[in-house]
This record gives sequence, structure tokens and C-alpha cells, in this order.
Amino acid sequence: MNIERTMQRIRQRTEALRKLQGKKISCGFFEESQYEDNIKVAKVAFYNEFGTTTAPPRPFFRPCVKNNKRKWVASLRRGVVAVENNRINAENMLNQIGLMMQGDLMESIVNVNEPPLSPITLMLRKWKNEGILENVRKRDVWEALRAVQRGEDYSSAPTKPLQDTGKMLMSVQYKIS
Repeated sequence: MNIERTMQRIRQRTEALRKLQGKKISCGFFEESQYEDNIKVAKVAFYNEFGTTTAPPRPFFRPCVKNNKRKWVASLRRGVVAVENNRINAENMLNQIGLMMQGDLMESIVNVNEPPLSPITLMLRKWKNEGILENVRKRDVWEALRAVQRGEDYSSAPTKPLQDTGKMLMSVQYKIS
């Protein structure tokens, strides 16, 4: 009788672990996430992470991975044991870790405070908040530069980097494949 129960538990654990085989959790910005002007959120996130010729880098992704990788791996290890012992099913365990990764990445975005936004960016944000601008075009940037040079006030503009529309933050997702 004990051997039969032991064999049954072994079969259950083996089946539970098979459900994890080849599974992968991805977290970040996926193809379907776009701004209203069809620019991919992943592209904007890349520019923010690494900077451009006109904007400094504001890293959030790499620090998130560096600061949380051990926690994610430890959670996965505990989750595999829980799946083996039938305390949770494989899909729920993977979803819990995906949600943890998603939350950590969102928190990393929120925690970016430097480098500060340029006066031109602040002027553009002010205009967007006042309804003067909807989508920023190249000529708007030049006009913002001229406004800053004339000494126009932009102090009412939100100054937090990576938080203009909230689209990037709200586009963080995870997928299990």
C-alpha cells in the first residue's frame, strides 16, 4: 500500500514538473503596445533606457533586472517545489512570478528621477497639459526652444521623468510561453 501511494505521488510530481518544461516568463513591452500615433512603446522604452543623441539615458530595465533577479530565481525555486508537492498548479505559479516581475518593473519606472527633464521638454509638457499640443512634432520642439529662450515660464509642467502620459508604465506586461 505504501509503495502504491509513493508511486502515485512520484507520478503526480513528474506530471506537475512536465507542465513546467519549456515554459518561459517574459516581462516588458510587447508588440501590441503602441502610443496613439502608432509609435511602439518598446521603442520609446529603449530610447529612455539607453538615451538618444538629444536625450540622456534614464535606465529602469537593467537596474530592475539587476536588483530583482535573485528574488525572481528564489521565487521560481520555491514555486517549483510547491508545484512538485501539489500546493499550487504550474500555471498559477508562473503567473504569480510574472506578476511579481511586472510589479518590479513598474516600480523601477516610477523610481526614476534623474537626470532631470530639459526645459524644452518641460515647455512641451506644459503645452500638452494646457491643451495647446496633442502630439509633439518637430516644429513644436523648435517652438518650445524659442519659448524657453524668450524666458517663458514652464514651471507648472510635471517634472517627473518617464511619467508624461503613463502609457509606458501601464504597458508593462508579462507573458508565459
